[in-house]
Amino acid sequence: MTTKQLFAKLTAALENDRLETPEPGFRTRLGWAKEFGCGGTKVHEIIQQQTRLGGVICKKFRIQVGGKIQPIPHYKFKV
Repeated sequence: MTTKQLFAKLTAALENDRLETPEPGFRTRLGWAKEFGCGGTKVHEIIQQQTRLGGVICKKFRIQVGGKIQPIPHYKFKV
């Protein structure tokens, strides 16, 4: 592997670890549970139903969870 290839590989790896700020209106399942004032299980059922009906947009944003950066699904209702 040449130095140029190694540099390109390392740069790509660093770009994948960048934090993303969720767009306005997108929240995690637990964020919606707090908003609706109900449990995570009920919100999960609502999100699944609305996803099948096309009423929810789902995107994964890379956020920091504990000490790691992980892609976490965020949801936005189309209403």
